[in-house]
Amino acid sequence: MDESQQVSLLISLTTGLVDSDIDPNLDQAAGELASTPDPDDPCKPSNKPYDEFSAPFSTDWVLDALLFTNIPAHYQLSVASHLPQESLRFFTVDDNRVKAYPDCALSLDNRVDRTHDKVRNAIKGTINWFLSSPSSVHSYPSPVPRYGCFIRSAVISQFPDLIVEAPVTTKKASEKDQPSILLRHEILDKGTMLCLFPKPPSLSTFYSLTFTQQPHEQTFAVGKKVTADYLEIAERRAYTVKNPHDPEQDNPLNEFTWKKDVVPDARNVVYKWDVTDPDPVPKKTTDLRILLIENFADDYRHQLENMPKDLYSDDTSTSALMAWQLILPASMLPIQTLPEMLSPDPSMPRELPVYHREPPHQPAPPKNSQRTGPQYGDEFVSYEERKKFAREGSGPQAPAAMYLQESLEGIQGIAENLYPMFQSFFWPLENPGTAGDLGKIKMLKDFQGNVLPQSLVFGIRIVGNAFEEFKIKAIEISIP
Repeated sequence: MDESQQVSLLISLTTGLVDSDIDPNLDQAAGELASTPDPDDPCKPSNKPYDEFSAPFSTDWVLDALLFTNIPAHYQLSVASHLPQESLRFFTVDDNRVKAYPDCALSLDNRVDRTHDKVRNAIKGTINWFLSSPSSVHSYPSPVPRYGCFIRSAVISQFPDLIVEAPVTTKKASEKDQPSILLRHEILDKGTMLCLFPKPPSLSTFYSLTFTQQPHEQTFAVGKKVTADYLEIAERRAYTVKNPHDPEQDNPLNEFTWKKDVVPDARNVVYKWDVTDPDPVPKKTTDLRILLIENFADDYRHQLENMPKDLYSDDTSTSALMAWQLILPASMLPIQTLPEMLSPDPSMPRELPVYHREPPHQPAPPKNSQRTGPQYGDEFVSYEERKKFAREGSGPQAPAAMYLQESLEGIQGIAENLYPMFQSFFWPLENPGTAGDLGKIKMLKDFQGNVLPQSLVFGIRIVGNAFEEFKIKAIEISIP
């Protein structure tokens, strides 16, 4: 090619040269970001998606959006009255939200294509790859939230590390069914907790929630009731066999009341209320309230000997035995769902809607006349003409304004006056005007001879649309 010839090609995602080959490369790039490292070469991606049980090849991924991560709390609870104090509110995750939120998050960086965002389609296709692929440790795909609850209570402020459990039902699920697990458990604010689950309560998922204290928050206590005059002790049943079958397992082995200044017959003293000093002439009594732990351990073991030998057969008082007797049960709050409130197993699609397009065939190389001519594919008004139009307010019109003027020809007073009409007046404070004298502020009515460039901002809200895939090809606006 002669050096004097100027090569003028439009290189962008909208041209056939790039558009024909961009889709597979975008799919490959998105797949690499969403994959795990290759076991043989960690610097390279593998052909398996990251599923939170494996190491990510890239930490910059959008799966956290499916778990409500980094969403401000006031977006989830816009009004405090929706979650009153000491209340629990359940909710179902809208399937449209699961589809729309990643779509909106990805659209913030779309500066290339306003019709079919190829980059976004590649990322959403990779998310569908994750949603349809079995995890690295299970035979089913990784679960995503479909159900959840908010809890607001002073208990959460006192015990922020509560254990939340969702006991599974006795009905055996199939191999393809996902178990009901706690996907996210987080304290959003002081006294407010969020829990997310992959399924709502049903006959094959879970039917209750249980809130339990952490083991390290449990305490010890001698008896179940103590006053200034007596102490009530309930001795627990202990076992030396695994999984004992005892119908009285939840009932105390023995209950007795230790009264002050009274020693039970044939039992060691386990609790010292006070002590009296014999030396002073007026005898002085000092309040002690001391647990004699060795006597208590021996007395407790002797009581356990009354149990059947096939349930308890130890002959030594140990620290583990005393810990079993003294420890207080963890506080537990079960919340059960009534059988008539259980819903059938939901069946929601596990995929995001992606626009499937057919990329064009790669065009033939441009001819010599096209190489030296103007940029092909440029359908817009040239930059110089647009500058002239913006500077003078007249001259060549943009395609949108030209289309509007041509479509309104024949309507008197419209085609030559393409500007908004205001019925209010603008007056300066220094020189207020009247309806007959508008003052010194120019109104848009003064520009009837020119067509003013304007912007019209509006929104389209579609309610009850039965089709997920829809496109708006054109909008016709009539200005009376």
